[in-house]
Amino acid sequence: MAAMNPDSPLLDSHDDLVFGFSTPSVRLEVPGRSQGSNEAGLESGVDRPIPSTLCYTVDFKMRLRKGRLMKIADETIDNIKVAPDLCWGETLRFKLANKANEKLPEPEYEHRETIITVSTSRRGEPPFKPPPFSGSDIDWTDIEDKLRSWSDPKHKLRIEFLAIYECLKVVTEKVGRGATKKHTAALNKLVAGQQAAGTGAGAVWQEVYQLFSCTSSSCTNVGFYCWIQNGKHYKLDDKILDQLIDHAVEGMALKTHADVPYRIREQAIARAEEAMQRKKRRATAVELDPCSTNCRDGNADVPPYRLNLPMPPNEAIQSFSDWLSEKTTNDDWKEAYQATAATALKLGYDLEWLHNNKTIGAGIFKENGIMPGIAEQFVHKIMIWVDAINTE
Repeated sequence: MAAMNPDSPLLDSHDDLVFGFSTPSVRLEVPGRSQGSNEAGLESGVDRPIPSTLCYTVDFKMRLRKGRLMKIADETIDNIKVAPDLCWGETLRFKLANKANEKLPEPEYEHRETIITVSTSRRGEPPFKPPPFSGSDIDWTDIEDKLRSWSDPKHKLRIEFLAIYECLKVVTEKVGRGATKKHTAALNKLVAGQQAAGTGAGAVWQEVYQLFSCTSSSCTNVGFYCWIQNGKHYKLDDKILDQLIDHAVEGMALKTHADVPYRIREQAIARAEEAMQRKKRRATAVELDPCSTNCRDGNADVPPYRLNLPMPPNEAIQSFSDWLSEKTTNDDWKEAYQATAATALKLGYDLEWLHNNKTIGAGIFKENGIMPGIAEQFVHKIMIWVDAINTE
């Protein structure tokens, strides 16, 4: 490596300091920042033992996990010459807090985890991705070691910070079916914030909610949201409303109920039909004893099928749910399987009863908010799992 110019302004002699990297000391600076400035949130003149060739780019990303990861903010910072823990502690951590206060909706969000990926432009080197860190509590030891091992003037280094937030579930006073005062206040705050930021998303959000707000006194969903076709009202839940907002934000026409895209219409109609079927079942079904296996689908004279399970019934439900989760890479399905198991345990249904009462069992899960396909899988794959564990 060529010797550094002794007159270089990057060099700073500090004989009284001991550095652990066995490399020349450099005065840390963010390119484009004059001495004495603090634009990047770093105190000027802070000395840090880092390799003189260390220079990297940071991709800073914030996401809100709400079923799927929703984009909150992205930012790229080039040519950083400070140690990554200092960059985090003096700059990125504060950016994160400011963005969260500015953009994330209340009530109550939490910085759940941080995922860091380190990469180099050196050919053949796979990215280094340590396990996710809890919140903003990051151990930089392995990350700095990797940066140091990759550091040379010929290749570019990059660190991706992915901060994931989640909304906390808070029990609050209800103002109507499926809504809370705090939720409404949060929505108003989010809309106002987006309008102030000049993104236009807040105005779109507000227009969509106003368009589909139901004001018909004859509708059982009055005060909430409906899509109306040929005089018939179809209830819109949060997931469908989110899709409509995304559709409008992308620039698609959504000025009247006739502009609703067909894929969303099909979802609204399908959910209305499911709700109607649930009402019919409730009107005709007899009260069920959760612990009984005598009431089941089909002919009452057919004896119930006895499952040969090597574990207690409650453990069997959780084990079966874990087995289903291992068979898919879809995170939404995994969460749905676990939610189905939790519903069965809460209501007192074991796998033997569910296997002998598939139609009724699937209907109960659907009534408790489980996705229809997941509910059907749960009751119809029990024997496949039983055969699998008994042949191991």
